[in-house]
Amino acid sequence: MVLVLPALIFRSPFAGLLPIASVGLVYTMASSLIALAGKIFNFKVDQQLSIIFTVVLFGIGTDYILFLLFRYRERLRSGDHTVRLWLLH
Repeated sequence: MVLVLPALIFRSPFAGLLPIASVGLVYTMASSLIALAGKIFNFKVDQQLSIIFTVVLFGIGTDYILFLLFRYRERLRSGDHTVRLWLLH
């Protein structure tokens, strides 16, 4: 649903891929930083942290990206064409 609904609402395949790609990038970087911090400070990183982190990050990240896309579409409809993203059109 995260891929299909934004693509249908915004009529752009890029809008469907943007939430997954951006959250996936942040997830990869954050997981690496958590592992590095655990190694440097000698923390034990539990598997439950990874599961909770994944659910929360994908939920919040997808919600925020959709919020930004709706705000972008709202500004375009109001006549502000100075903020055009070439990938969405």
